[in-house]
Amino acid sequence: MLFFVGFALLFVIGVILLIISIPISSSDSKEALGLIGVICMLIGGAVFLLLLISLPFFRIETHANIAGFDSVQQTVNIARIDDKNFLENATMQLKIIEKNEWLAYEQYCNKCVNGWLYGWWIPDEIMDLKPIE
Repeated sequence: MLFFVGFALLFVIGVILLIISIPISSSDSKEALGLIGVICMLIGGAVFLLLLISLPFFRIETHANIAGFDSVQQTVNIARIDDKNFLENATMQLKIIEKNEWLAYEQYCNKCVNGWLYGWWIPDEIMDLKPIE
């Protein structure tokens, strides 16, 4: 998600380089700086646009992961009522660990790591989920 900011900055740097190249009197350095500016703008703008287009897909994937987390939690609650054998308990513990790791990572990213930007990709309801015990 930090790529989002990086490529937006690359686009801005390209615009700045293009603007700076206008008053330069030497034609060789003006063309080189202008070309670098245009390349930065094209790369930054294209990737920035792709990231904006990908936004709904990331949100859909996160909603699917939340539904999967709820499903595992319900399955664990039902399985704890029935006394299962050792192998099933071990498998269940591995799944619980996997889902809790996913939840902790998503909550951390949403809260701490550029939450204002990363929050676009992750719905706020992720913060309401509690780890499976």
